Amino acid sequence: MKNNNDTAAQWLEALDAEEYAACWNNAAEYFKNGVSIDEWTEKAQSARERVGEIQSRTLKKSVETTDVPAAPEGKYVISEYSSVFSDVGEIGERLTMVQEEDGKMRVVGYYLI
Repeated sequence: MKNNNDTAAQWLEALDAEEYAACWNNAAEYFKNGVSIDEWTEKAQSARERVGEIQSRTLKKSVETTDVPAAPEGKYVISEYSSVFSDVGEIGERLTMVQEEDGKMRVVGYYLI
């Protein structure tokens, strides 16, 4: 699962650096089909403005599954983090990745929880 954690970490680093277009470009097709790059940028920017800058992030758990509600069948990895942001303190983050046809895991969902 180390490769999956590396993929997630790289995606989150881009998000933390406000490289929203890079996040969208490196996301799964299902993600891209659900939200345009402009919508994603606006939503991500708005969410990050509410919570502030990332101070720390610790992986709490990472689970492999084939059963994700309201998502197509596939191989998924759901990672949950305990994170600290400058404006809200500790909050959870959930990052879901799916294995695409080329065999690579890509982000299909990101939520503050």
